[in-house]
Amino acid sequence: MKIRLWKGYHEPELAGLVHGSWDDGTLLVLCPPLLSDFTFLSAFPPGELEAHGQWTGAEMEALTKIQRNGAGDFPAAPVLGVFTSGTLSPSPRLVLYSRANVEASLQGIFALFDKSRIEEVFCYPQAFHTFGLTLGYLSAHLNGWRLHTPMGKYQSSSHAARLELKNENVLTLGTPTHFYDLIQVIQKHGLEILPSYSCIMGGASVTRELWRKVRADLKIEAPSIGYGCTEAAPGITHLPPGLEPLENDEVGFPLPSIDSRLIAEHGVEISGESLCMAVVRDGRVSFPKSLMIRDRIALDARGGWVYRGRLDLLLNRGGAKYSLEAIERILQEKLGVAAIACAVRDSRLGEDLGLAMVRSNEQTSEQMILSGQELLREAFGIKLSAEHVRWMPDLPLNESAKPDRRTVWTLFGDQRTITQ
Repeated sequence: MKIRLWKGYHEPELAGLVHGSWDDGTLLVLCPPLLSDFTFLSAFPPGELEAHGQWTGAEMEALTKIQRNGAGDFPAAPVLGVFTSGTLSPSPRLVLYSRANVEASLQGIFALFDKSRIEEVFCYPQAFHTFGLTLGYLSAHLNGWRLHTPMGKYQSSSHAARLELKNENVLTLGTPTHFYDLIQVIQKHGLEILPSYSCIMGGASVTRELWRKVRADLKIEAPSIGYGCTEAAPGITHLPPGLEPLENDEVGFPLPSIDSRLIAEHGVEISGESLCMAVVRDGRVSFPKSLMIRDRIALDARGGWVYRGRLDLLLNRGGAKYSLEAIERILQEKLGVAAIACAVRDSRLGEDLGLAMVRSNEQTSEQMILSGQELLREAFGIKLSAEHVRWMPDLPLNESAKPDRRTVWTLFGDQRTITQ
């Protein structure tokens, strides 16, 4: 079995590699730059191995030493693989797609768009995240759209490439952070952005305020919001282009490409066409018929889904429960503070709030704590203790380049193990 590996960020040759592997049926595995464990290869049968992108000499040597002894009895040919770990899992999982998985997901999502109005795609998310890979690299290839990406790792200069686009038939892909940052760049430097058709905001919760600012400040006529996961390739629900959310965190309506069912206090059960064909973990491959996504979902007045946070990311403070993600988001939106929130063990309350915060160049640590205390008291009625704040130069990232909560827990002496 021939396998191609890519390791790195957006680079000029990556699109051709994705397109070529899709067309000739060779399995392409997109490896995050921080990935250091390559034992996933042992789950595959012997065969040729090609390594592309940014590999050190030690990593290349490690690849050659792994014995590939898997049986290879896949129900269909795997064509793409991406890693996922969210922010909770102790180790990344390799998720494999067949062509049918990806095609079903893309068909379900883009049935909501006027595809005649899309000629170019600007893709902020990296290809080692399914958002960038399927909705960016592959949708452009399969529909004949021109693909644009900022080169390398995401940074403030990445927005220059988006501002250069002059065609109004553009679809912009990004997380809320990408759109928030683009708005800030335009306002700070007095720059001009030309009107465009649509965008997909995904990967994190979207507020009504951001949706409106994307339409007004970025001149995107019909913004849309996507919700899903790597295992769903990636779509579970979608808020159609131009339909304004009724409330914060609305993520739209279930897609026909995947069967999704809400189960109270357990999450979202998914199965169907776009469900990934296989998952490789700890050198073993499994073929799921269904999966449970541990997200809390509510319904709005028109029956749309509203994301209420991960069921495993709650603070239970004396019986009152708070979403850690909501706490992180309000600190970012109102104070511009990057933080990871966690539950700190407390003898009186059971759990109390702990924060790992990135130091600001504009405020002292004392000022940041006072501002955070006031905000959290007003928004949640939570009293933040200064002794439960830890300072970091940057937010730690896990192997899949997502915020690493395990590292933050150890700052508070918590050695818990999450196995999801």
